[in-house]
Amino acid sequence: MTQDERWLEWYNEVKSFIESNHRNPSRHNPEERFKYCNWLKHNKKLLNVGEMREDREALFEKLLKMGRGIGVRISTSRIILIKAFYALCP
Repeated sequence: MTQDERWLEWYNEVKSFIESNHRNPSRHNPEERFKYCNWLKHNKKLLNVGEMREDREALFEKLLKMGRGIGVRISTSRIILIKAFYALCP
């Protein structure tokens, strides 16, 4: 299984969780935290730093919009500035 397939598998699991439960995963429930919250937190960090791949970025932003409140509201211009900054760094 490739990393892309694994990422899509996690994406679909979190998406189905949000759709079926009509809420975000709880960080207070150990099962949900270790299954879903850690994945969401890691990918939010990648998005905020500008290291997330573009194909994943669009899917992940859709997931954040589904969750309402779990995602960091970040503007497109901020993402562009962050990517430009890291492109200049050696």
